[in-house]
Amino acid sequence: MKAAESIETFKKWIAEIEESNERLQKKFEAVQKDFLQKNSRKEMLELIANEYAAEERDGFKAHFYYDNLAEEANELEKKYNQELRNYYKKSQYNNYLMNKLKEIIKIY
Repeated sequence: MKAAESIETFKKWIAEIEESNERLQKKFEAVQKDFLQKNSRKEMLELIANEYAAEERDGFKAHFYYDNLAEEANELEKKYNQELRNYYKKSQYNNYLMNKLKEIIKIY
């Protein structure tokens, strides 16, 4: 009876780890999407700022706005890189734990 209870507990843990992996994946995808959008906006704004500067109209204002957006994008990139490291670390740990639990279940 104890072995059956243990196996059920292990299966429950595996399900919880899989749910954790799904939440982790969704969080990472949201951060990645935000990062890519900001980076794209930054690149477009850089082109506009350069065009304005070439035409000598509102070039300072455009570059000032671009610099602010670039700084924001750089901060977001740091956050994205940290999230990426956390994602891989947690994902590896979750996968390791699931594999160990599955091995234990096979033994029983």
